Amino acid sequence: MEYLYHKLREYENRNIYPFHMPGHKRMPIAGMNCYGIDMTEIPEFDNLHHAQGILADAMRRAARLYRSGKTYYLVNGSTCGILAAISAVSKGGSIIVARNCHKSVYHGVLLNRLKAHYVYPAYQEEYHVNGGIDPQDVRKLLEEEKDVCAVLVTSPTYDGITSDVCKIGQIAHGYGVPLIVDEAHGALFPLDRDGCESALDAGADLVIHSLHKTLPCLTQTALIHLNGDLVSEKRLEHFLQIYQTSSPSYVLMAAMDECIRYMSTEGETYCERLHELRKRIGAGLEGTRMFRLMDDRIVGRDHITGLDDGKVVISCGQSGWSGAGLADALRNRYHLQMEMAGVDYVVGILTGMDTQEGVDRLIRAVRELDTATMGASAAMGISAAIRTSAAMRMSGAEAVSCQSLPVNRQAMTIHEADCSGKRTIPIEQAEGCVSGEFVYAYPPGIPFVVPGEVIGSDVLRIIREGQQTGLSIEGLTDVQGKTIQICNGK
Repeated sequence: MEYLYHKLREYENRNIYPFHMPGHKRMPIAGMNCYGIDMTEIPEFDNLHHAQGILADAMRRAARLYRSGKTYYLVNGSTCGILAAISAVSKGGSIIVARNCHKSVYHGVLLNRLKAHYVYPAYQEEYHVNGGIDPQDVRKLLEEEKDVCAVLVTSPTYDGITSDVCKIGQIAHGYGVPLIVDEAHGALFPLDRDGCESALDAGADLVIHSLHKTLPCLTQTALIHLNGDLVSEKRLEHFLQIYQTSSPSYVLMAAMDECIRYMSTEGETYCERLHELRKRIGAGLEGTRMFRLMDDRIVGRDHITGLDDGKVVISCGQSGWSGAGLADALRNRYHLQMEMAGVDYVVGILTGMDTQEGVDRLIRAVRELDTATMGASAAMGISAAIRTSAAMRMSGAEAVSCQSLPVNRQAMTIHEADCSGKRTIPIEQAEGCVSGEFVYAYPPGIPFVVPGEVIGSDVLRIIREGQQTGLSIEGLTDVQGKTIQICNGK
């Protein structure tokens, strides 16, 4: 029988380098005995839900560092911040949502019984990833819909791509509508003078940051920032009390306080190191033929305003590999664990806590695989895993269909579908039916179909191809992915 703690310690001692979150990369910034400081709301230690002492001071320090009107600790991750943000602005009616948002956004829409109006990102064909949001698509919906309570976009995306949040915010504010930005992957942006513009600086009303994704902090730690007067402070605090545990972890809150302290004093060095390591990867992979590093040459195209240096996106679209096959080879042959595998690319997370040794291992691995893949005879001999991934690899057209978001017709709201009677059918028979559940690849957790949407042939193809190429298709009640719940009579 395996126990989690023992398994974690065993893994810790293996020579596997983490190109994935959490951002501390297993390098502590403070010597913390977690059991020794695991407290509750006793005298001297304040109460997160009624902060007046040390926790209130800690959150004020975070607000000063991030230059926000007010900042709140989140111990249930960015997810609870997103749920609280949507609930705080909800007045019934509808919300404008970027269709490439995390599943928690759709859960917030469901819980608040809102109708979602979607804006779709552009498509970046060279790397088969979603591009940015066109601000004019937001304007068009605001002109058409009169009961919108908020606009919500994700920037940066899991792939590190940012949209013109400043312009989107200006448009939303012109209609008296607040802008919520899921900037979970951009917690470093407000602290990095050489990085992408932060939604906080761009004028967003509510911004959510995951500290643990790109900063040296523990998993599940996050912040939500409030600016301006379009969102009620009291309503936000009310819903934070609903969505956050009533027994917040003092270990997590201490980690957040240490992270804020560290970034206040060492942030400039942290950012400089990140950019130096990113340049090293770019230089090291220059000239590779089969594997290409996504770089800022795509900025300015497909409504992309910036590219996060903290995301290492390596495309294998020219190589005959699948993203899952490349991720497996990097892990099994080179002991490099990436953050995510797409259909034909992998994503690594790079932070200021990474090491030159780890970066050089990645460069050597990719260059070796690139050289081996160049010739057909070499490719046949490198490993069975590579041959398998090559056999599973789809044509370029199919890869595009799997990575671009399908535009599904909405037959009912997510809440209506959730309350509807449901039945289970084989997934291959679901075309034309109304989905009763979510389907998404995780990570990144962006749904291909949400409850209430009509299941088209492209959705079924995405699910099939994702399963064939080793992506983790989740959301379905049937964990084997063979059946799907549909709404009765639909």
